[in-house]
Amino acid sequence: MMRSRIKNGILAAGIWLVVVISASIMIFFITINSATFTTFNKVARDDEYIYVTENGTRNGLVWKLSDEGKVAGFFSTSKLKYLSGFKVRDIDYADGSLRSIFERKKSENGRLVSEYVIVTFNDQMKPEFITVPFRFDRELTLTGFTSTEDRFYMTALPSERKDIYVYRVYSADMLQLEDKMPSDEEINNWEKSKIKISTIEEVGAESGRLVAEAEYDESELHIRYDNSYPEYFAIDTQAGNFFNRFTPSFYQYIEMSGLNLFVAVATAVIGADIFLFLGMLLANRNRIVYVVGTSQIMAFLILGAFFGYHVYTLEEARDNEYFRFASEDILSTFDGYAFTDIGSSEIYVSRDYSIITERQNRMISKETTYDNEPDVIAALVTDDTGEVVLSGDGNNLATVSIIYGSDARNLVKEALATGRNVKDKIVLDGENVYLIATPLSKAGINGYAGLVVARYDTIDKYFLKEYGLLLLGFILIYFIVSIIVVLIHIGQDRDLSALASALEGLSRGEEDIEKPYLRGRDTNFMWNSIYEIQKNILNVNRAKFQTYEAYYRFAPKGVENILGKQSIQEVKLGDNIDIEGTIAHIATEKQLSVKNQNQVLLGRFLQIMYKIREEYNGIFVYQNNTLSVIKILFLNNIDDAASFGTEFLLKLREERNDAFPETTVILHYSPLSYGVVGTEKHSSIYMASNDTDILQSYAEWFRQKKVSLILTDTVVKHEKISSELRYIGFILPNEENTDERIKLYEALDAESVAVHTKRIATKERFEKALDLFYKQDYYFARNTFTEILRESPDDEISKWYLFECERYLNEAAPENFIGALHM
Repeated sequence: MMRSRIKNGILAAGIWLVVVISASIMIFFITINSATFTTFNKVARDDEYIYVTENGTRNGLVWKLSDEGKVAGFFSTSKLKYLSGFKVRDIDYADGSLRSIFERKKSENGRLVSEYVIVTFNDQMKPEFITVPFRFDRELTLTGFTSTEDRFYMTALPSERKDIYVYRVYSADMLQLEDKMPSDEEINNWEKSKIKISTIEEVGAESGRLVAEAEYDESELHIRYDNSYPEYFAIDTQAGNFFNRFTPSFYQYIEMSGLNLFVAVATAVIGADIFLFLGMLLANRNRIVYVVGTSQIMAFLILGAFFGYHVYTLEEARDNEYFRFASEDILSTFDGYAFTDIGSSEIYVSRDYSIITERQNRMISKETTYDNEPDVIAALVTDDTGEVVLSGDGNNLATVSIIYGSDARNLVKEALATGRNVKDKIVLDGENVYLIATPLSKAGINGYAGLVVARYDTIDKYFLKEYGLLLLGFILIYFIVSIIVVLIHIGQDRDLSALASALEGLSRGEEDIEKPYLRGRDTNFMWNSIYEIQKNILNVNRAKFQTYEAYYRFAPKGVENILGKQSIQEVKLGDNIDIEGTIAHIATEKQLSVKNQNQVLLGRFLQIMYKIREEYNGIFVYQNNTLSVIKILFLNNIDDAASFGTEFLLKLREERNDAFPETTVILHYSPLSYGVVGTEKHSSIYMASNDTDILQSYAEWFRQKKVSLILTDTVVKHEKISSELRYIGFILPNEENTDERIKLYEALDAESVAVHTKRIATKERFEKALDLFYKQDYYFARNTFTEILRESPDDEISKWYLFECERYLNEAAPENFIGALHM
C-alpha cells in the first residue's frame, strides 16, 4: 500500500516538474528582449571588438562582439548585487579598458532623482573598478559619456532641453574590485567619502532651439539641435547590423531574460514535494478527499478565471480608453496648424512649431513624481521616409526606426495605409511602453502620422489600479466558498462516515453498534442490514465462546509459558525445551467410585488447589484418572513453591472435616524436559524428569504416613528455606546406585498446631535416634523412637523407623544396611 502511494506521489510530482519546466521555458522565451538596434543602444570600439549596450526590463547588459558579430563576452547588472535596479546608459573605451555608466531612478521627498555609478571592466568583462552612487542637484537626462585615463566626462540636459551641462568625475574615487565583492562594512565606509564632481561647462541653447543631443569629447562639446541632422550622433550601422544578427548562448539568454533560476528550481522542488504528498494522500482513496479536493480545484479555477477575465477586461478597457484619449490628443495637438512649410527646414523657425514643441516639452518634463501630465513623446512622422519631422524631445530629422525601433516604423505604415488608429506594446530601453500611431489626415495633414510613446506607469496615472483589491476579493471569496464547500461535503459525508465506522466496527466484531438518530433514507436499509449482520455475529460469537469455554476446561494451561512463546497459537508440533523447575507431587485419597458420591468434596478440593496455584503462578501439568495424584510445575524464576505447599495444606486444614481426605505434597527441584508430540489433529504434552516417577510413588506412601509437606534438599537449597524443617531421611531414585540419594525434609509449618508442637518437642531426640539408626546402633535407636512415640503416637515416620530397628535386630543381615526410606 505504501509503495503504491509513493508511486502515485512520484507520478504527480513528475507531472508538476514537467509543468514548471514548460512554464519556465515559455516565460523565458516570452521575456527575451527582441528589440532591434536603436539610438538607445550605445556603442564603443577597440581595435578588435565592438561593445554594445542593451537594457532589459530587469537588468542592464553590455555585449562584447567580435568583428564577425559573435559574442565574445557580456556583463549583466544581475551579476553584481551592488548594481541591482540600475540600467546601463552609455559606454566608452579609453586607456585600454571599457568604462560604462549606470543609472537608477529614485523617488525622494516627492521628487524623482537619478543616481549614477561608473564601472570599468577588464578583458573578461568583469568589473574591475566601481564608484560610489552619486547624483546631481537637479533631474538631468544623460546624453553623453566619455573618459580619459583618470577622468570621466558626463554631458547632461535638463528636462526643458534649453541648457547643456558638462561634469567631470575623477577615477581616483573608485573602489577596486578583486575576485569577490567587498564586504558590507567596506562598502559603507567607502560610501561615506564624497566623490569629486566638478562642472566644467554650462552652455545655453541657441534661441528658440531645443537640444536633441550633446556630448563632450576631447575638450570639444558636440551639440545637435532639433533642426539639425544627427551627423556626429549618427548610429554605428555596422554595430547595429551585428547587434540585430548575433545569437547569444542559452546561458546568455537566461541572463537577458532575467529568469531567476533559483526561484524556478525552488518552485519546482517545493511543488514536487507538495504534489508528492498530495499524490500519496489521494492514493488513500478517501472519498471526502477526492470530492473536497476536486471541488476546491474547480472553485479555484472558476473564481480564478472570473477574476482573471475581470482583470483582463479592466486592462483592455484601460488600454482602449487611453488609446482613444491619446489618439484624440495627438489630433488636437496638430489640428488647426497649417504647416505649409512642413516639407522644408523653415518649419523649425515657424511660430506653430514653437507653440507645439513648447507644449510637448512641458508634457515630457518630469520634475516631480506627482505630475499629472503623462510622460509621453508626440512625434510627427512622414510616410515617405519614416523621418521624424517634429518631436517633443527635439529628436528630429532621424528615422523613426532608428529612434524607436522597427516596430514603430511598421506601426506608422499600418496607420497611414489603413487610415485607422493602431497601437502596439514594446520594450524600449528596458521600459514597457505603448506605441500609438494616428493618421493626421483628420487634422488636415496628409501623408503624416502622429506617434505617441508612453510608458505603462504613465498610463497607470490615469486609472486607479484595483489589482490589490481584486486579489483581496478573490482570496476572501475563495475562502468563503471553500468553507461552504467543505461544510456541505462534510454534512453529506457524515452519514456515510458513520456507516463506514459501523462497518469497520462490525469487521472487528463489535456488538454494540448504535444507529444514528439522523440518517439518510438511502442508507437506512444498509443500517438495517448492519443490525441483522450484528445479530448473526452475536449468535455466532456466543456459540464460539461457549465452545471455546468448554474446550478450555479440558485443555492444558500454561504450555506457551513453559515453551517461552507469546501465545498458544505460536506453539507447534515438535516444540520442546529443557528447563529446571520445582514439581509439586500432590497425593490424596481416591475419592471417586462408580456412584460418584464424593464429587462435591473433590470439586471443593480442586477449587482450593487451583486458586492457590494461580496465586503462585504454578502450572498444572499432570493428573491421573482418579485425581489422586496431581503434578504442578513452578518454573525456575519462582522461588516460593514451598509457600504454595504450606498455604494449600493450611487452607485444606481450615475447611477439613471428617470427609476431607488426607493430602501430602512433595516438592522437588530438578532438570526436566517438556514438549509437544502427536499429530496435526491431536497433540499431547509430555514432561520427563529422572526423579519424577519415584517421587510420585512415594507421595502416596507418605500420605499414608500422614506427612503433609515434604521438601527435597534441592528445593531447600534453591529457595533458601529458613522455616522449621525436620530431616526425615532419604530415598534412592536408583536402587542399584546407593550413592545417589534424595534427602527429604518435613516442613513443620504445614502441620496443625498440635502436631507442630509435638514435632518441635521431639525434633532433637528424632535427630539423635536417626543418627543412631544410621550408625546401626539399632537397640538404642529403637529405645529413642519408642520414647518419641509415647509422646507423639501419631508420628508414623518414627513408628516406621522403630519397626526397621526391630527388623534389623531380628534379622541376621546387617551387612545389607543402607538406611534409606522404602515402601
